[in-house]
Amino acid sequence: MATYPPALPLPKLTGDRRKDFINVVHSQYGYKEIVEDYNAYSQEMRGYTPAIWCGDFIAWCLKKAGCSDLIPYGYENSQNWKNVGEKTNSPQKGDIVVFKWNKGQGSVGHAGMFEYIKDGRIFMIGGNQQDTVNLSSYPMNDEFQGFYRPKF
Repeated sequence: MATYPPALPLPKLTGDRRKDFINVVHSQYGYKEIVEDYNAYSQEMRGYTPAIWCGDFIAWCLKKAGCSDLIPYGYENSQNWKNVGEKTNSPQKGDIVVFKWNKGQGSVGHAGMFEYIKDGRIFMIGGNQQDTVNLSSYPMNDEFQGFYRPKF
């Protein structure tokens, strides 16, 4: 049976839910799974691993930031992150970005935390991005579903 590395140390919470969520996400930057999809976030949120874990990572970070009430039902599926809050055209750091890969695979996609936009690309921190928690950029194309603002 494969093992998974533990989550990285958490920051001290401030009581500002948006700020705490952002800080928890940032604290996990650099986490890397050892074996494909074995990770601490799915283990804690679902009770098992391996699992596709972008949704588990966001849910885990909200939980650790004291925002469990914001975790949408079915968070394991990236498309359900559209239910975290209102869709916005003016994203702020801490909003959730949702993509749907148009590969004939139903509701397969990706979700992460918005950081910024540069040169028509969305930069977000997320889990399961090249098997790590990192900052990755994605084009704003037809696979982009939107920015969703949690009701912090």
